[in-house]
Parts: sequence; structure tokens; C-alpha cells
Amino acid sequence: MSQNFPQPMDIDIIEDINDSKKIKELYPKILYFLGAAYANEIEKNDESAFKYFLTSAQFGVPEGMFAVGKCYYEGKGVKKNNNKALEYLTKAYNNNYLIAKSYMDQCQEAIINDEKTF
Repeated sequence: MSQNFPQPMDIDIIEDINDSKKIKELYPKILYFLGAAYANEIEKNDESAFKYFLTSAQFGVPEGMFAVGKCYYEGKGVKKNNNKALEYLTKAYNNNYLIAKSYMDQCQEAIINDEKTF
């Protein structure tokens, strides 16, 4: 489960920096990229990565939803919470981010196991 966060590959290059409509469209994905950079490359700061992932998820970016779910599941940058993880992984899956399904299954199993211990 400890793999790098996926890098979205569908962002167009901004040809005209003055194209504010294009920048507004890309802003949520840019937030995701910043989160991925903090999670994987810049200066390994899980808390900063989580904040950027969460903001991108709130803008509706499926990769961000998946990353937030994964952070909650692994307890990276945020306190581990399988219920929150399942919530965000389900959102990602419902937005056609199909890789979230295997994490959803593992998360559901963890929730069941947690309930059995109480």
C-alpha cells in the first residue's frame, strides 16, 4: 500500500499565461500536483501534501479524493481514520477513479476488523 501517489497526465499546457479561464480550470489539478510534490518529491511533508490533496478533492479532482482517502487510510499527514478513508475513496471511485476500488475493499475490511475488536 505504500506506493507513490499517481500523477495525473491530462493537464494541458497553458500556452497563454493571461488565459485566466484556463488557469481557473487547472487550479484544482495544480493543487493536486503540489500535494503530490510534497508527498513524493519536494521536501517530504505529509501534512502539507494532505492539505493540498484535501483542497483539490473539495474542488472535485478525483485524484485528490483518492489521495485524501489514502492519507486517511495510511495515517500520513493526518490521523488514521478508516471511515474517512472509505468516504474519500468511495468519492474517487464514484468519479471514475477505478484504482480506488482495491483500497476501498481493504479499508472496509479494516473497519470490520476494528469493530470486531470492541
